[in-house]
Amino acid sequence: MTEALLLASVVFGPLAHGCTEPWSLALLELLLLSMALRRREASSSRAGHVLFACCLLVLGMGLLQWLHPHPIDGPSSRFPFTASLRETGKALVLWSSFAALLWAAPRSLSRPGAKTRLAWALVLVAVFVAVVGAIQLSQGNTMVYGLRPAAYNRSPFGPYFNRGHAASFMAMCWCVGLGLLWSRQASKWRLLGEGVRPSDFFASQVTLAVLLAVIASGLVLARNRGSILGLALAACGIGFWACGALKSRPAVWAMRLGLVLVPVALAGAVLAWPEKLGFPRGFGELSVTWRLDMYRGALQLFRDFPVWGIGLGAVVSAFPAYKAGSVAGIVDHVHSDWLELPLQIGMLGTLACAAGLAFLAARFWRRARTRQAEDLRLDAGALAGVLVFIGHGAIDFSFQIPANAVVFLVLLCWLASSSEAPGSEGEVRNHRHRSSNHRWARRSAKAACLGLMFLALLPLPGYWYAWRSQGLPPKPRLELLEKAYAWDPQPKLAYAIGLERYKRAAQDPRGETPAMREALTFVRRALREEPVNPYLNLLQGTYLDALGRKADAAAMLALPR
Repeated sequence: MTEALLLASVVFGPLAHGCTEPWSLALLELLLLSMALRRREASSSRAGHVLFACCLLVLGMGLLQWLHPHPIDGPSSRFPFTASLRETGKALVLWSSFAALLWAAPRSLSRPGAKTRLAWALVLVAVFVAVVGAIQLSQGNTMVYGLRPAAYNRSPFGPYFNRGHAASFMAMCWCVGLGLLWSRQASKWRLLGEGVRPSDFFASQVTLAVLLAVIASGLVLARNRGSILGLALAACGIGFWACGALKSRPAVWAMRLGLVLVPVALAGAVLAWPEKLGFPRGFGELSVTWRLDMYRGALQLFRDFPVWGIGLGAVVSAFPAYKAGSVAGIVDHVHSDWLELPLQIGMLGTLACAAGLAFLAARFWRRARTRQAEDLRLDAGALAGVLVFIGHGAIDFSFQIPANAVVFLVLLCWLASSSEAPGSEGEVRNHRHRSSNHRWARRSAKAACLGLMFLALLPLPGYWYAWRSQGLPPKPRLELLEKAYAWDPQPKLAYAIGLERYKRAAQDPRGETPAMREALTFVRRALREEPVNPYLNLLQGTYLDALGRKADAAAMLALPR
């Protein structure tokens, strides 16, 4: 059952637009939390325990931050705080589902054939994404599934609203598929000895190779520089690891030095000549300039709050105060996962996560020489997928796409499960005997999972009301938006309500001025939660200007957006 939930998670997430919307995110969280409701049958590996402990540490840090909300523009705090109570609460539910995954997946993936089934599932989903994306590009279609436009007028690819996030997913799956192909080739004689006909084996290998070629075509069509850098890092990382099989030590270190320099040279070439990849002239320079400006603002934000960070998931609420004027719009993420993580949980939490990944890498490195070629090649594909994601995350925010983050964490669980040999039946029976003395702990954990499931579903009524309000006349639209805000008080809903009230103020039977003042009070209440939100401040300035307070409104209307 746990494996079925795991496969459902990695299949549903990418097909549901990466789970970036409340309805799909809630369903993904329910799938992951359901994995923790299953009774644990055997102890997971030591590396799996380390990953789970790192996730618990992030959750503990986020809980301390959630207990101490503090505005980003207020006096500095010596204790953990969050700049957005709402965003940190949502992030706690999401990271709790990640913890459930890290708790259950290593054990599930240690079963015979589980990794192969997972690899096939990832390859098939990536093929679907590549085929749908290719059809979209050939038809010039910007509709996702032909039914709805991409959010924020982005360039979709397949089910994803952004082609960069689709490329990140396809690159991970492509590496896993290569590992599967390589592993099956190593197991050829074993399969033939078990009665598999040579023609059947050859046909299955050709089929897998064709599927991988389709994914590679999707990566080419996506034209994403982050995935190219990630693939280069993966190739160099796997090569760096494989060099250990050479007998000449000078040759080993010479090749490793060359492999370290290759990603640096490739990164410079991609940034210097983006037109070679098909980008229009000027696009690359604008993209790089915006990223560098965001990184400067993010580093300044980190210097101000280096130890505890600004709150799990709270970057969108804090970054406007540090955003350069050249960067347009609200910055939800700073386009670098490994810069955004320290912003959220500070240096202490980041070092703990890095230590967990280092422990996993060291365990995998030490045990690689003792594993069979078939298993080692399959694990090498998962390792390459992890490296692709790490490389891509350096210049993009793939980890903030829940579906991609789940695939990345599943690959980490894959590597963790291969770090320990499965326990004997005696160990399993002893574990079950010991766990029977802690029924209260298991029941408490299950109760917590059920409570988190309820919290995951809470934003759905607000999303439903907001979705129903689209295209309606002003009055019923305003009523539905207010109902949505009551369920999910997010800033963009507050802005939409304030804007509708501004448009309808002249039609209010009480008069325009009383309606304006009432709406201004609502906007100011929303600004207490998001004091540096540029759009809410713009709306406040618009109201003040309409009420004749020109001097007070001037500074707000001049804010960069």
